[in-house]
Amino acid sequence: MSTTVRGERGAAASRGFTLVEVILALTVMSLVIMVLYQAFAMATRVWSRQRDQGDQMAREQRLNTLLRDDFAHLSPYTFNSDKGRGFFFAGGPAAVFYVTTNGFGAREHRRGGLYFACAYLAAADGDTREFYLYKSPIPNLQLLDALEEFRQLSPETRAAYQLPAKLKEESLLIVSGLRQGAFSYDGEKFIPPVDAAEEGDEGLPADYVLNEDSWNEPSLPEYVLFSYRVGEQARQLLIHLTLPMPVRKWGRKP
Repeated sequence: MSTTVRGERGAAASRGFTLVEVILALTVMSLVIMVLYQAFAMATRVWSRQRDQGDQMAREQRLNTLLRDDFAHLSPYTFNSDKGRGFFFAGGPAAVFYVTTNGFGAREHRRGGLYFACAYLAAADGDTREFYLYKSPIPNLQLLDALEEFRQLSPETRAAYQLPAKLKEESLLIVSGLRQGAFSYDGEKFIPPVDAAEEGDEGLPADYVLNEDSWNEPSLPEYVLFSYRVGEQARQLLIHLTLPMPVRKWGRKP
């Protein structure tokens, strides 16, 4: 009898799992894998979204810092050319030419020197825009020619102005993904809207703009406002220009 019992036990053990048991095991394993995958995918999406938001905030902060520091260190600058005397500051909705002592974003740096710059917007994929900066410690004649050409344009044409291709190649991309973007200007002191800070975007209405959308005077404006939109969020960067520095001159032979 003992031999018979051992034989039955061995036969049962050799049979292994039934088909139903295998299917149930595979089903349970598939459910576990699916749950783990969904949890991993959700965590990846959350991490990616947080990373993108962090990157975007860092890029916006870089843009704000650039404009504030550049305009806080503007240098009133006149030059002589074959077309006469000119003033190195002009702006439209999509571009601003200026001279600053702030070297951030320049391709080359010179201690204590001047930097000749153009900050401008360029169309990107879809309806987005990118913010670029050209900045050089050398008064590039191509940039000077671009400034003089810009001054001759009508205010409407300045709204779509683009730098020459050579200067574009030497420009630095500051931030991308802007839904909108435009500069505006004011030549006199004014009282900001109620609850608005003197400098910054706190309290400014989303559609707020200064009195002028172009600046072509032989002097610097009192205020510059850069308005832009990222996604559904509107941003306003209001900068008050305070410039005690003397006017500098540069001559160019015809």
